[in-house]
Amino acid sequence: PFLYPDQKYVLFRAGKKHWICGQVLYAGMVSFLFWVTVLIGSVLSLLPQLTASHQWGKVLYTLSQTAQVGDIFFFFAIDYKLIVGFSPVQACLIAFLLAWLVSFWLAELMLFLNMWGIKSLGIMFGLFFILFQNFAELASGYWVYKLSPVSWMSMSFLNFSAGKNNMPSFSSSVFLLSCSICLLFALIFQRMRRYSIDLFS
Repeated sequence: PFLYPDQKYVLFRAGKKHWICGQVLYAGMVSFLFWVTVLIGSVLSLLPQLTASHQWGKVLYTLSQTAQVGDIFFFFAIDYKLIVGFSPVQACLIAFLLAWLVSFWLAELMLFLNMWGIKSLGIMFGLFFILFQNFAELASGYWVYKLSPVSWMSMSFLNFSAGKNNMPSFSSSVFLLSCSICLLFALIFQRMRRYSIDLFS
């Protein structure tokens, strides 16, 4: 969010500490509710064919073993390793956690950059990380995914096995995102402490 002129009065009355904590909490809650809406919407769109089961079903299992499915539906590639290694509920919960952490991290990053007075700075960096995901997918080396936090939203780009792999691991991704969120909150709080409120500007 931006610091609009009318918010300066709210900041002055609530205090810097409460205002910035509210902004960070707002970013986290909006990110969470956004993905809840996406999850509910995807379930509702499949209601006529949806059934309660711990199995993926024959259709998805067959499509995951067909290489041409990615060529026909470029946005609907199914990873066979995920079908075999996780149940639908497990995959859903893990994907939801990753999506929420990445969205929360992006929101905090944009909030921190917007606090420096350049409104477009946060948007520019947010777009950079989102577009960098496409570069990571086109790059030949899997190590590029380690530099693309937005790519960590996809379970296909993470390593869930115990062996060594060039892909970023699930545990390290969650750890780095959690630490980055905490670090950004500390930087935002420190920046707000030095922010001077001018009600007449």
